[in-house]
Amino acid sequence: MRNLIKRVTLVLMITVIAMAVDAAPPRLMVLPDKTWCKQNNFIDEVQRQGKTRYVEQFEAAFTNSTDLKNVITTINKLFSDRGFPLENAEASLSTLDEEEDEEEFMESESSGSEVSRTPYDMLMNKCKPDITLRVGWEVESVGFNRAITYRIEAIDSYSNKSVASASGTGPVLARTVPLAVMLEQSVLDKMDGLTNQLMRYFDDIQTNGREISLRVRTWKSAGFSLTSEFGGQELNQIIYNWMSDNTINHQFTEQSSTPNQIRYSQVRVPLKDINGRPMQARQFVNDLRTYLRSFGITSADRTSGLGNGVIILGEK
Repeated sequence: MRNLIKRVTLVLMITVIAMAVDAAPPRLMVLPDKTWCKQNNFIDEVQRQGKTRYVEQFEAAFTNSTDLKNVITTINKLFSDRGFPLENAEASLSTLDEEEDEEEFMESESSGSEVSRTPYDMLMNKCKPDITLRVGWEVESVGFNRAITYRIEAIDSYSNKSVASASGTGPVLARTVPLAVMLEQSVLDKMDGLTNQLMRYFDDIQTNGREISLRVRTWKSAGFSLTSEFGGQELNQIIYNWMSDNTINHQFTEQSSTPNQIRYSQVRVPLKDINGRPMQARQFVNDLRTYLRSFGITSADRTSGLGNGVIILGEK
């Protein structure tokens, strides 16, 4: 009887620990938003494909703005006090190699064939956490004093969707009050609401899976299209069936489907694979690649980022 009680107690302890791990809050990283970067000249205008793109210069901002570092330190403390682990953005950015920052073109490893589309941007930041907190603020003069207007928006790093936000204007304070103190006093009453929004979102992905996107393309040299038949079934239908079988509650949206490409959005995938490892877009794509090999289809994984899956069929 005593041994039975010990075994039951051990099982309960293991179950509680497993539940605690599964319920761990999402990892966060604080970065300045694009508006703040532009206002403070930490942004580059890049002309590509006839379009102007604005690229934040985070490393320059961390190096040159004491205000930014103080604000981020304050926000880190506010979230850490509420049990949310944070990534150090400055430290993470410093680990990236320059050659990995950007790729102009994708090519097949086998023949050098181009993908059936224009070049695309690779992910600039490979160390994104679950959620990025984008922060911005302006300080306004009020007579001999000043007040801070702030905004905080939580962006899911997998889907790029806004999942929580807070904004407002703080009390009028003396000019001698440090910026970080002004921000802390201004945002303090909004923190519980913001963290509650984050936990509701995290509860949702625990139940319904993480949201990613997936693009299926073909190399020009593939010799087949997505409407070609394999085993008496069109390839696009084969992939659709696999998507249905491997998403949480069959949740995904087929945005478009042509002979050369398929776009899936709102693809709900498990937080972890069958081995308990984190499931990201790359792992999901690799599972699809493995499945397609059974039809004799070779493919390349060109996934960029945590949640933007890209698979190109025909060769590596």
